[in-house]
Amino acid sequence: MSLLAAAQSAKQAIVSVLEPIRSHFAVLDKLETQGHFARRYERAQSRHLEFKGMLVAGKRAQVEEALPEFQSQLHALEQDAAEHYFLGKVLEDVKRLASSDKAEVLPTVYQDVKTKTESARGFIRQNVRAYDDIKHTVNLAELQIKRMEQLFSEHLSRKAAVEDKRVEAHLLTLETQLFQMTQKAGLGDLRHLSFSEQLEAINNKL
Repeated sequence: MSLLAAAQSAKQAIVSVLEPIRSHFAVLDKLETQGHFARRYERAQSRHLEFKGMLVAGKRAQVEEALPEFQSQLHALEQDAAEHYFLGKVLEDVKRLASSDKAEVLPTVYQDVKTKTESARGFIRQNVRAYDDIKHTVNLAELQIKRMEQLFSEHLSRKAAVEDKRVEAHLLTLETQLFQMTQKAGLGDLRHLSFSEQLEAINNKL
């Protein structure tokens, strides 16, 4: 009976004292931490087992004293894991863009990409378990990357048009698109104005 009582007491101590640790590991597993941060994850697991052994040995006070530092380590691991899980692809794209012609041709846009990426990174580290909000913030960074890719594609199209002496066809396509917009906006024919002026007129109308 005394052995059963001791076992039950140890079990209750493990559940009550280490419950916050279990939630950390649940998050770490969700973020596939073991695959990307194997050494840190294994060290954390080892420490967790050590705490369990100490609780079984009746060393609850020592465990509770060491727990805050361990939780801090787990939180830091969560931050790194969440950043890699949600933002890893974006960070790779930013690195790729940095060494490409795109950053040189579109420096302002590239700065927007970096700004949004850093904003997402900071948000993740401050709100490590706010998954829906994290996804939204990361999506904003992804949109900036897509925007940069699209603008560079437009740049190449215009460059090719100039080199192939197809400038008129390209200009007429743009003019037609703007003309359709001004017609729908009830502004009539504004083709005597610059593209910028036509866009401004549409914007003012809206």
